[in-house]
Amino acid sequence: MKVIIVEGSGKMVYCDVCGAVAGTPTECPDRNTHEFSTTTVAVYCSVCGAIPGEPTKCPGRNRHEFVKVK
Repeated sequence: MKVIIVEGSGKMVYCDVCGAVAGTPTECPDRNTHEFSTTTVAVYCSVCGAIPGEPTKCPGRNRHEFVKVK
């Protein structure tokens, strides 16, 4: 898996809905297109525990609820 890090910023680019990371073309399982966000810290889904990587569906909701690791 190829992960896009925004050059000079250290930000990871991932889909807020399914957790797919930018860099490899994938389909969002819950939307027609991805909804990309950036982060400089680790995040996980507070509902199911998923982390950004491969596109997945949240078993507890329509989309993942990514929050920062404390």
